[in-house]
Amino acid sequence: MSRITVLVVASVLLLALALPAALALLSGRGPSPEHMPRPLAAATLAAPSGNDPEGWRLKTHRGTIAGFADRVSASNGESIALFVTTPAPFFSVQVFRLGWYDNGARAAELVTTQQFPGRVQPAPLVDQSLGLVSAANWSTSGVLAVDGWRSGLYLLKLTASDGDQSYIPLVVRDELPHDLLFEHAATTDQAYNNWGGKSLYEYNSSPQPTLAGTRAVKVSFDRPYDGDGSGQNLLRWELNMVRWLEASGFDVGYVSDLDLHREPALDARARAIVQAGHNEYWSKEMRDHLEAARARGTGLGFFTGDTGAWAIRFEPSRLGRDRVLVCYKSVDLDPLAATDPPRVTTRWAEPPLNRPTQALLGLGSNAAVKRSADWEVVGASDNPEVFAGTGLRDGDVVPNLVGYEYDSLWAPGAEQEPPPGARLLGRARVEPTRPLTGMLHFRVGRFFAPEAQPRADRLATWLRPGQPGTFGVRLVSSAGHRLLEYAPGGTALRGWRGDVEYAVVPLDADPDRVAWVAVERDLRRDYAAAFGAPAPPELRVVGLEVRGSLALAPVRLADPDGGVTTVEPGDARSGGAGWQLLEGKGVLEVLPVGPGGQLALATTDQQPGYEAHTVLIRAPGAGPVVAVGSIQWSWALDEIGQHVDEQGHPTAVDPRIQALTRNLLRLLLG
Repeated sequence: MSRITVLVVASVLLLALALPAALALLSGRGPSPEHMPRPLAAATLAAPSGNDPEGWRLKTHRGTIAGFADRVSASNGESIALFVTTPAPFFSVQVFRLGWYDNGARAAELVTTQQFPGRVQPAPLVDQSLGLVSAANWSTSGVLAVDGWRSGLYLLKLTASDGDQSYIPLVVRDELPHDLLFEHAATTDQAYNNWGGKSLYEYNSSPQPTLAGTRAVKVSFDRPYDGDGSGQNLLRWELNMVRWLEASGFDVGYVSDLDLHREPALDARARAIVQAGHNEYWSKEMRDHLEAARARGTGLGFFTGDTGAWAIRFEPSRLGRDRVLVCYKSVDLDPLAATDPPRVTTRWAEPPLNRPTQALLGLGSNAAVKRSADWEVVGASDNPEVFAGTGLRDGDVVPNLVGYEYDSLWAPGAEQEPPPGARLLGRARVEPTRPLTGMLHFRVGRFFAPEAQPRADRLATWLRPGQPGTFGVRLVSSAGHRLLEYAPGGTALRGWRGDVEYAVVPLDADPDRVAWVAVERDLRRDYAAAFGAPAPPELRVVGLEVRGSLALAPVRLADPDGGVTTVEPGDARSGGAGWQLLEGKGVLEVLPVGPGGQLALATTDQQPGYEAHTVLIRAPGAGPVVAVGSIQWSWALDEIGQHVDEQGHPTAVDPRIQALTRNLLRLLLG
């Protein structure tokens, strides 16, 4: 581990009072919501009362008390060490189990209460290069013994003697057999946690530079969660599904994703494993263990969106194993790229991992959406047993069910066909927050023989966008293969797709306007701007690619010596002039009239990329898999907590989705 240096402060007391306010500014958060229940709105579950007799919700949150535990999950017979900072003389810990109580009138049950002396803890340790913030230098504030606690998701509610409050989340597991194991997404919580000023994201990290810009490449469980301390998932999405599962009578045990990481045969005590909400960060062990469970016949339910997008690994801290989460998000930055490629922390769909999530759950992770999208039933007539008793028919719509991030059949890494045994149940037309030029499914190409590859200098052509589409120039040099992708109305971005590093070059054109757009580019200048290095002298054009829907006039490539290579559309329908379908389902044809009366290549994408999907996979010899493709699915199951997206669009509890989810879980259980 890199050397960790200690932040120097003038006054420990001043830090304890000022740090929470500073972190609130960094995270853009104010005081946490009260998570008050909402009316059930014609659901089948009873609406809770406005009272919360156990007092599990925070009544005051000023940010002066914060804490963490030395473990994410615990079993009965184990002890939990607490690390808490507060300027108050003492604080109490109330332990609440979340679930379904009194026919929904309560969301939590008080298990125990203990009191401990308060102290102002020292400033956290910081490795500025890595962005790693760790409070492993804090002293233990007290110990809780787990004794007779039922398996479940828990909140430790900290209340200082001065009245301030915050949470510490905990999973209590057991070794008993259960029908379902519910997996809490602690790794995703930690990835977004910016307590101390750093997360794995630029948007909520402090401006101090790291080797990855301003974001961290390592984050520690040895620190509180920002905001109210509960993390991102527990109260926003997971509690909805947990309450509904318990209300519906399912036999549920609870684990964390770190338990999945550590236990290869976790599924031995369950018939199915389920996730809900946002479960984005998976270690190699998590991925391996889920795949092995499916191969053994265990059902897998992903009631999630943005599922398993990033690969991670763990390192120990002074408080124990697996306390530091590592995610460089870059092959170039990760020191294991050369020595241990299967453990590189990049996207699962990208090299050197090349393990897209489609191989497991049928869907791949796509982007965030501008607003919640309506979900449309498309599989009712083909899967009557799945939709029995739901009242749903093909073409029916559930408003605002899909958001705020989603999964799709045609995300990066998709094959030309869905995985074997996949059945499409539903879909949603979504509007991403940025153009998904790298995620369109349909792709055609035209490649040059090695001896005929033009030297890269200047490019001239005309484009006519239809649905979203891009035109790409694949280049090769001693620096390797690169792809410049020209996107009408696109956004500059850079990443890996298969074996090639790509960069999107935005064109000043409206992709929704059906009109020819002139494109004249200096390829060497675009290369330098896109990849941050001068174009090598020997740079050559390997081929041309079209993704999505686009019409393309003849392409004229000029080399530095004045030579010209022109690529005509030819008879594209029969592979003329070298054009061929590379990926997906689409149509190649030749327009009789292009700009200036020229013939033009036309591509039509028959699988648009801007769709979220819900699939069921029933492959022979393997456990069934359900993937709903939406983080917000659980909002339709239970009324408590937030049910409105950032634009104010509500997701109502829907008895049809409750019935469908019940059928899907029964199918997972066999």
